[in-house]
Amino acid sequence: MLIAPGGAARGASSPCEPDGSKTLVETHDARVYQVARVHGGHSTLYTYGCLKESGSQVLLASDAEPSAVFPPPAISLIGPYVGYAVDTDSDPDAPGGRVTYVEVDDMRPQQPGQEEAGLVVNAGAKDVARVGGLKVSNHGAVIWIACPAPPDGPLAADPRGTYDRVFRANLDSSGVAHVEQLDRGVGINPRSLRRAHGSRVTWRHGRRKKSAKLP
Repeated sequence: MLIAPGGAARGASSPCEPDGSKTLVETHDARVYQVARVHGGHSTLYTYGCLKESGSQVLLASDAEPSAVFPPPAISLIGPYVGYAVDTDSDPDAPGGRVTYVEVDDMRPQQPGQEEAGLVVNAGAKDVARVGGLKVSNHGAVIWIACPAPPDGPLAADPRGTYDRVFRANLDSSGVAHVEQLDRGVGINPRSLRRAHGSRVTWRHGRRKKSAKLP
């Protein structure tokens, strides 16, 4: 069960709670937070996922790249895994410089030289998408709801009259990502994604409740 976001920092009692940080999502095991740091007179906002047991951290996004994480409910924590959607803009002046990804990271410490890459896939049918909801499994798979977005639109854009899509992705035993479209339509509620019993999640498509397995 998620702990209610705590807003401002609660002190530096652990590596997962640095001074000045703001909680985005938190569970018993982990925390996703943002913190602004000043370097050379410039403030940069960083978003981290942190595993409480080990204090190990993963950088999810930062203004320096620049990249931005979609807010909850497009951030999901379960066990050591963090699933999230990130909007990147590596070259604002070049075509194709802006891309939206869905990513899953295992926050457990990894041995130097033996690091395993997490899941990284395009969030939508095109390069740029808006992600309204996301759920990650305790095996690193993920289901999310996305809708199209203009390439120059803001992170919180909410285009009307477009098809929302529900996707599922996971890594196979060789580390290859597989993406499957589960649903498509104008009546999908992008914020309706919920965990159900067992390993299933549900969402609303018009008046219907639909579900799929989250491996």
